Amino acid sequence: MRPTVVCLDELGLTFPKLSESLHLLKHPLLVKAQSLPGDKVAGALDPILSLKDRDWWKVKINHYRAAATDISDIWDSTIFEIAKTNEARWWLCRTGTRQSDSADDFYKVVQAQAERIVSEGDRKAGRKTDTTSWLPAERDLLRLNAEVASRFVIGIRNTVVKLIARSMRDGKIWRAVAAGQSIAVVVRADDGEAYLAVGASGYYDENIVAIMLDSVPGIGVDDWMVEPTEIRMIEPAPGQVVFSAVIPPETQNEMLNVELPEGWADVEED
Repeated sequence: MRPTVVCLDELGLTFPKLSESLHLLKHPLLVKAQSLPGDKVAGALDPILSLKDRDWWKVKINHYRAAATDISDIWDSTIFEIAKTNEARWWLCRTGTRQSDSADDFYKVVQAQAERIVSEGDRKAGRKTDTTSWLPAERDLLRLNAEVASRFVIGIRNTVVKLIARSMRDGKIWRAVAAGQSIAVVVRADDGEAYLAVGASGYYDENIVAIMLDSVPGIGVDDWMVEPTEIRMIEPAPGQVVFSAVIPPETQNEMLNVELPEGWADVEED
């Protein structure tokens, strides 16, 4: 369940950085809203009956109130292509608070707003409410797309850093897959300096490779060299490109402090 920009404004929340998904914001109303998809499966949703043009559902916790909807019935339209691609079907579109004199005051307010903006032509045709303008707007979908791109980059960088940290501990070749790329990393000492070799195979994507090479602190793009042949570390397979660079001492120290989960990568024995 993602909140729209309008919802964030109504709740007095600001945009977090792109690495933080909006649906994970720690606001009581947003946390509560995450249960709606499961509640729908269980048949436990509370509809907003006064809104007639599409299905809207109540979200209540403490004094907070909200209106949520599932846009999967309309996401085949070009406008919502980004939402469909990322399976963002549930959206929190309006929020407010319960007033002390009425338990349902918020829902009366949104009903009045939805009735007021019905065009004269639609009103004559029998339409009673219009909530189209509440649906996710372009800025909401652009934010969603940016979050996905950010997670993509962070995932690749984290994978490369953890592979380096793992290989620094034992000098072996470690492999993992990120963004469809098979990544192999090995760190070996040579003449008192530590050398890093990073190999990428599979569908070769220059953008992904650029992200990989930009993942290592203290090593700039110009520090990497392409290795066309075996370099005692990683023998290039067909379709694989191997890059190598010297790891600065400060980067070596930083890598040794990286926490490593178990079972997420494969080791290649010598």
